[in-house]
Amino acid sequence: MSTSFLDASDRHFHDAELLLAQARGANADHLFGLSAECSLKAVMLALGMAVSPDGAPQDKGHRVHMPELWAAFQSFAEGGLASRYLEPLEKSNPFADWSIDQRYWARDAITASAIPSHRAAANQCRLSLEKLILDGVTA
Repeated sequence: MSTSFLDASDRHFHDAELLLAQARGANADHLFGLSAECSLKAVMLALGMAVSPDGAPQDKGHRVHMPELWAAFQSFAEGGLASRYLEPLEKSNPFADWSIDQRYWARDAITASAIPSHRAAANQCRLSLEKLILDGVTA
């Protein structure tokens, strides 16, 4: 297996945009959440997060999904130089109403009104990752 949080972030975000454009909001929302997760984990990896040979974070506190990952990232990046990667992100957790379990839910259980905030937050996570790339911390 070859884990690439960076590539997965990009792939999930672009697929979410395509689904949203085709009025497939439920799966688009799920992919916006996954894209955000992958962006934050890519930043954490570049800043020293330990991973196992299969690419999974070794720290149980980092091996989580949204909404827990939002707080884990805040703790990971607070203080020092890493705090600059918090700047694009909202302080409050925009994924508080998102769950990895959405993949099993009926489509009408996904609240359409939440999609714009999840999309915006996924974009913020991508901006954090982009900042890291521009800083030359990762390619």
